[in-house]
Amino acid sequence: MISVQRVIMAAFFVVTVVSAFLISYNVYQIFGAYDIVRFMNASISKIDITPSGSQTSLEMYFLFNNSSNRPVELVYAAAFVYLNGQELTPSYAPATLIIYSNPISLQPFSAVSVPIGLGNVPSNKVPVNPPWHWFIKLQFIVSHVPLVGTEGYTLYLQKTENGS
Repeated sequence: MISVQRVIMAAFFVVTVVSAFLISYNVYQIFGAYDIVRFMNASISKIDITPSGSQTSLEMYFLFNNSSNRPVELVYAAAFVYLNGQELTPSYAPATLIIYSNPISLQPFSAVSVPIGLGNVPSNKVPVNPPWHWFIKLQFIVSHVPLVGTEGYTLYLQKTENGS
C-alpha cells in the first residue's frame, strides 16, 4: 500500500516540475516579445517620382526587417511624408497601406520590401531635380507578437538624394 507521505512527495514533485515548465515558457514568451519589439526595423529603400501634369505620384519602398527569431505579420503602415521641409501628406491623410485581410508575412531574420503609394501631390511641392531631402514618419503595426498580439511602431526615417 502506498503511504500518504509518498503520495504527497509525488504530488509535490509533479507540481514543482509543471511550475518550472510554466515559468520557463512564460520567460521564453516575454523575451520573445521583447526581441520582436527591439529588433523590428524599417528603412527607406527607394522612392519613385512620377510627374503627371499638375499632380505628382510617389511610390515609396520601405524595407521592413524582422531580426527576431519569430515570424510576424505586417497589417498596417502609414507614412507622413516631408520633402525639403514641405509637408506632402496632411496630418489627417497619410500615405496608407491597410492590409488586415491579407497581411504581409515577415519571417524570422528576413526583410521584405513593401511599396506605399502617394498620389495627387501638387507638382510645385516636388522639385524636378535633386537635391531631395526626405523625412518620413512611418507608423506600422505587426501582429503575432507573443503575449501582446499586436504591436505598433513609430519610426522617423530620413533619406537624402543629391542626384548624379
